[in-house]
Amino acid sequence: MISFNSYLKTVDWASVINLVGQKCLALVSLALACWLFKKLIHAIAHRFIWKSLRVTQQDINRQQTLASLLTNSLDYLLYFFTGYWALAILGVPISSLLAGAGLASLAFGLGAQGFLTDVINGFFILLERQYDVGDRVTINTISGTVKQVGIRTTQILDKDGTLHTLPNRQVTLVSNRSLQAIRLQVDLPIALETDVAQLRQAVLAIHDKEQHFLRQHSLTPDIKGACLNPLSHLVFRVEFWARLDQHDSIYFHFFPKYQQALTKIKTDD
Repeated sequence: MISFNSYLKTVDWASVINLVGQKCLALVSLALACWLFKKLIHAIAHRFIWKSLRVTQQDINRQQTLASLLTNSLDYLLYFFTGYWALAILGVPISSLLAGAGLASLAFGLGAQGFLTDVINGFFILLERQYDVGDRVTINTISGTVKQVGIRTTQILDKDGTLHTLPNRQVTLVSNRSLQAIRLQVDLPIALETDVAQLRQAVLAIHDKEQHFLRQHSLTPDIKGACLNPLSHLVFRVEFWARLDQHDSIYFHFFPKYQQALTKIKTDD
């Protein structure tokens, strides 16, 4: 029986080291080529895909979603071929593995099932336009802004700055607050003795002066007048219907003007 030490003496270490070196060099070259191709793909996608999308009738959020999904798909295709070539460099009999139907194939099939479910769900998310990049959404129990819609995952940035990554197969309930106009209430605190009729006329005068702003944002103010807010405080309320991303600009445009009008009424009295 040949001892282990005797076996080691029969090994052609020069050939082994040379073979390992060649394999390592080939893998490093493959990794470098993959990195360069990824940079090239992103550059080409940014130059041509974005230009193509800009001439369509899609809004900017839709353009970002489509560009992100296409780039993501190209990345996964590149990773697939890189993995295939890496196995070929290592001498793995890929054709035999693909032809086999044993336990390894079953395990691979079970592992790929989740991936395929993610891809299919991602396709329907895009097709049904459930959400796009930049939309304010609540997915399951996570609320925030959609940062990326990929072929396999969706990324959401919440108000605390935490980035959540969800597999598309886990997207079961979507509440999108960016697709339709949402009610915006501008509440101006008032006292019991405030002349509400005079304040209403002042607010109407403000709206007359701000016709350009109102037309620009497709706004129709609805003056509700004096009412109680959820904290039971007396307020003078004006409602607007606008997209969620417009709420802050509308609120901070009109609230100071309403406040100045109220202050002037108090001063005149």
